[in-house]
Amino acid sequence: MKPRHARKLFEAARWKPVAAGERIMVQGEPSNTLSLIAEGRFSLEMDGMIVDEIGMGRFVGSYAYLKNVKDYPAPITVTAAKPSRVAVWENDALRRLIDNDTELSTAVEASLGLELAHLLDHARADLEFSTRIDQLARKELHGDPVVRGEGLGSAAAG
Repeated sequence: MKPRHARKLFEAARWKPVAAGERIMVQGEPSNTLSLIAEGRFSLEMDGMIVDEIGMGRFVGSYAYLKNVKDYPAPITVTAAKPSRVAVWENDALRRLIDNDTELSTAVEASLGLELAHLLDHARADLEFSTRIDQLARKELHGDPVVRGEGLGSAAAG
């Protein structure tokens, strides 16, 4: 992203300090903002289980922004793990800001696309790991010995 685009984007943001334990998104509640973590760490919780932790440079609300659906239900709960700071844009206001600037629009959408690719890659790795754990558990239940090299280390490396 060119410096002039970043400046335009960050000047339009509402900068918000976030206390440890404060939620910036709650699963199932309407999501109409896009946030960028400027400092700090946040835990991601789905259905009551912590599934990841993210930090500086990561977006929150990218899926709702890209779907362009008003009041899209948040898929996760995002909670500050320590004192943090985020840049926040209302989705509609951000769209108005970038509508007439093709370069800025492309830069924002590319950044959000990378965010979603990261999330999908993480989900794929988690699924592969869980599948491998299930396979190993089934072998143990059926009395099959776990063959050397089939342990957790090889599942995590894949």
